[in-house]
Amino acid sequence: MAGDEVTRTKPHPDPYLFATAGLDVDPTRCAVVEDTATGVAAAEAAGCHVVAVPSVAPIAPARRRTVVSSLEQVDLTFLRGLMPLE
Repeated sequence: MAGDEVTRTKPHPDPYLFATAGLDVDPTRCAVVEDTATGVAAAEAAGCHVVAVPSVAPIAPARRRTVVSSLEQVDLTFLRGLMPLE
C-alpha cells in the first residue's frame, strides 16, 4: 500500500482500514508496529493491536498497545501473545 491510495493519512485510521480490507482481515486481529504517536493513533483508531517502538518521542503503554524498546523484542511468539485465540 502506498500513501496515495487513501485520501486521509495518519493519524486517521484510513491507511490501516484500507490495508486490512485489501487483505480481507478483521483489524482487531491485526498487530501494527509503529514508532510515532501519529502512527499509533491511526492504528488504534482502526482497531488494531499496536506494538510501539518509540523513535523520538516517548509513547506510553495503553489498552491494546504494548511498548517495546527494540524490534529485537518482537517475534512471532510475541505477536501471537497479543491476541487471544478464538
